[in-house]
Amino acid sequence: MTFNEGIVEYEKMMRSKNKSSNTIKNVKYTLGMFRDIYNYKDLSDIQNSISYDFPNKLKERGIAGTSSNIYLNQVKKFLDFLKQYDYMETDIGSLITLIPRSDAFVQIGKKQFINERGKVGRVFTKEEIDIVRKAAGILYFDQPKYRLMIELLLIGGFRISEILNFKLKNIDFKTGLITIKRKRNKIHRFYLGWPELVEQVRRYCYSYNINDSEDLLFPRKSDKYTPMPYNSIANVFKKIFNAAQLEYGKEHGGFTTHDFRRTCASLLSANGLTLEEIKDILGHEDIRTTAGYITPVINERIIERQKTAVGKAFYDN
Repeated sequence: MTFNEGIVEYEKMMRSKNKSSNTIKNVKYTLGMFRDIYNYKDLSDIQNSISYDFPNKLKERGIAGTSSNIYLNQVKKFLDFLKQYDYMETDIGSLITLIPRSDAFVQIGKKQFINERGKVGRVFTKEEIDIVRKAAGILYFDQPKYRLMIELLLIGGFRISEILNFKLKNIDFKTGLITIKRKRNKIHRFYLGWPELVEQVRRYCYSYNINDSEDLLFPRKSDKYTPMPYNSIANVFKKIFNAAQLEYGKEHGGFTTHDFRRTCASLLSANGLTLEEIKDILGHEDIRTTAGYITPVINERIIERQKTAVGKAFYDN
């Protein structure tokens, strides 16, 4: 039986148990990712090459902790189903190990920073953004890719997994338009937002001989077609934030790479973009998700306009 046929049978079982369409869609997305990571065609391929590194593969895509457990558990249930209904002879599901509960707690806000609105995550001030930029430039003066990553995370609102898998074909240098696959393999197009950043990416690609459409912008040193490992990026950002004297990591209630995405949403909102416009940049399906990313930011220009309005309205001034 092919892998895709196995997914079809699993979907039938889920429907028979009245699983919601959204749950089924999420599970199929996870199984499709599992299939594509290892290039599985038939179910027999799983038995021949199953390994323990699926959690690491997920980490390379920015998926860890509790989120990783959700993905791992979905794959494990699928493999258990295949064994239970004799689509597979071997108990492969037993090889899938979930993340320890203590580690997973870090990912669900138990130790992560909670803002005044009760939402997980932090928003950078402009001063903090400048400090992080300078720290990256000083620490990695000979590796401009890390400074470029920060700009893309901040201005484009990318997820770290999207940055690590970003290819030359994903950017149109003439228009500044980005075309990438986001969650559930949905194609998303949006404007990068700053012509100078588009030009910065173009110069970076020229300097590092990134000229084929399939070339990654941030590959491993040893293989230009394989993304940098997530753990390596996490260590780099930890050093940058330490140099900037800012706490980094969910386990400390510090900043994370996803906070660049929250900052992108919050600062664009403070400077006049609508929720719908920000939703189109971040690639959210539901505007309520976008609203949850936005923390109100004090804008000095708005304060000055308010002073003027109050003066005219109440003090004839």
